[in-house]
Amino acid sequence: MPNILTLLNELASSPVWKSPAMKYAVIIVPTIAGLIYCFYGYRLARVISALVGASIGGGIGFVVAGVMKMTPPLLYVIPAVGAILFGILGYFLVRLGIFLIVFLVIFGSVGVSLEELTSLDRVVVLIVSLVSGLILGILSAIYDKVLIIIATSIGGAMIVADRVFDHLVHIRWDANLESYIRLGFGVFLAVVGLIFQFVTTRDMKSRYDDEEGDYYDE
Repeated sequence: MPNILTLLNELASSPVWKSPAMKYAVIIVPTIAGLIYCFYGYRLARVISALVGASIGGGIGFVVAGVMKMTPPLLYVIPAVGAILFGILGYFLVRLGIFLIVFLVIFGSVGVSLEELTSLDRVVVLIVSLVSGLILGILSAIYDKVLIIIATSIGGAMIVADRVFDHLVHIRWDANLESYIRLGFGVFLAVVGLIFQFVTTRDMKSRYDDEEGDYYDE
């Protein structure tokens, strides 16, 4: 896929990424998004579902454009169309979006935790992460409120922890200590987000109402 690889390489090496504004942007934007995800994930389930769909659609579009050796403007149009179409699907097919949200968060969280805290073989880590993500993703269709809150609290907290420790805090004298503190900070923030979401959504239904088409207060 020479076209797509060349494009990605050019984008990655662009001077814009080294500008002071961009350095702050890569810290501030994901941190704010992570906090919103952590504290308001359940209320924004439909929006998050659409964003997940758009991300997947855009990624598929890039792969298709690369395989078909597209050149600009189709190299940009196809991923954009894919993002729009999958974003719309994610917005309306919320249950599928919920499954993907829970699956991706649990898969990533379990994988990172096992990598950081154990010496298991990577194949074992991959299998355990996949199985955990699939089981909880499927269960999210039944216990959607609980699992959405858990998944978004964990996912948002880990995004914030990643930004904070990658760019603002560096405990360089002990890599293991940094890993534990990073994980501990993420767990603490996830618990706070979890409590906040349960408290602020206690009057909202625990199941997605297919007829009304959204979460709503009783």
